Amino acid sequence: MMERKIIKVLEHLETEELLQFRTFIYSPYFNVNQEIINLFDIIYITLTQEKKQMEMGDEYVWQLLFPGLPFDSKKFNRLFYITGSLFDRFISQQEYEKIPLYQHKIKGDVIQKVPNKSLQKKVHNETSAYIQKNDTYSVEDMVHTYFNTNIFRNLKGNKDAVRHLNTYYVLEKLNSYISILSLKKMYKTDVHLHFMDYIFEMLLDRKYMNHPSINIFMNITNTLLDENEDIHYYTLRKLMIEHVDKFKIEVQKEIYSTAISYCINKVNQTIVEFYDETFDLFKESVEKNVLLENNEISVPVFRNIIIAALRVKQYAWVENFIENYKIYVHPKYRDNAVYFSLARLEINRENYDKVLEYLQLINYEDVWYQLGAKTMQITAYYELKEFDALESLLNAYKMFITREKSLSKERKKAYFNLIKYTKKLLYILPDEKAKIAKMRKEIEENNTVVTKTWLLEKVDELKTRR
Repeated sequence: MMERKIIKVLEHLETEELLQFRTFIYSPYFNVNQEIINLFDIIYITLTQEKKQMEMGDEYVWQLLFPGLPFDSKKFNRLFYITGSLFDRFISQQEYEKIPLYQHKIKGDVIQKVPNKSLQKKVHNETSAYIQKNDTYSVEDMVHTYFNTNIFRNLKGNKDAVRHLNTYYVLEKLNSYISILSLKKMYKTDVHLHFMDYIFEMLLDRKYMNHPSINIFMNITNTLLDENEDIHYYTLRKLMIEHVDKFKIEVQKEIYSTAISYCINKVNQTIVEFYDETFDLFKESVEKNVLLENNEISVPVFRNIIIAALRVKQYAWVENFIENYKIYVHPKYRDNAVYFSLARLEINRENYDKVLEYLQLINYEDVWYQLGAKTMQITAYYELKEFDALESLLNAYKMFITREKSLSKERKKAYFNLIKYTKKLLYILPDEKAKIAKMRKEIEENNTVVTKTWLLEKVDELKTRR
């Protein structure tokens, strides 16, 4: 279940946003399907409970929804499709509520169809007061569309005011568009914003692109629209170096988040030049203190920073980061996050005894820590030549994976392959060149295997042994 696109989107939402979507689903105005409510309750509990069941199987969830009934994949998929459609509407509603002038405009469009001049005048006065009070969101065509009054003429008489309003409007629309594009990247959605063609037409005017804020947001948009053209990212990076400090901290977070996501996507494609880029962005975001939310750093962010730094062998930096930033991890999760990260650091330093020491300090209530720790134990035992302990661990690990219901079949297969290939490493002899070559080819062509790089390194070491 957890591999579905809508789940991956919801995983990125804060608890407050999940609650808002929950309220939306519970509203009979938007949804009257009780099965959808039941499904979302399972999703919500799974995503927010202390011990997350990160890979709950489809058939297991089906039995929670429909106890005793045979699994119906079509109906099950349909429930997720409907949930995704509701999320599309939820996002649209959220965007609508962010822009009060849209609300005024829609109200005005409706009222114009009602033959009641006093009501039309009331709405007109409310909108006039709003525009005069809030120098935001206005642009000439919207004002024309909304009403034909002295308000527009007064604004038009002040070119600086109009230019300021237009600039702010473009920024807000680009920001909203970026949010939608980010969601589309994680989840195939038909959510879109109106007037973007008009915005892009406005941006043909160089005076807008000379504005640092618009230039940055436009290049963020381009990185999301065309991920294969790295020039957009490097232009964004240059603009960040020159201007990012001028933004409010909340906006800096959004800019860094987008740039980091772009780089991580490239890293996942094994594009080596983005290894340093990812680390540099994380390092800057640490130095600028843009990672904290309510004076806390989330465990996933803490973990991802360390992974990025270890990838480029910044071991001393990682050690310093863990020491200085562990106080910002919530006390409830701190010890596990710190000890697991230290074990990761030491496995990269090849201090395998220390790895085992740190792993003993972790509380293994969370399945994710169990999986990660046992994988590191396999590496440590093999490197320390503790082959009896390793074989015992592999057998116990296989039984654990087999029984763990929260893991998908695909994920189980990846861990089973790690166990299988590690056992082969134990029994294959250095002079069995043909078997070694066959094993290497098999691992290299297998995209469903944990610690693939380490396994290939160990196979290559076998080839050089005498």
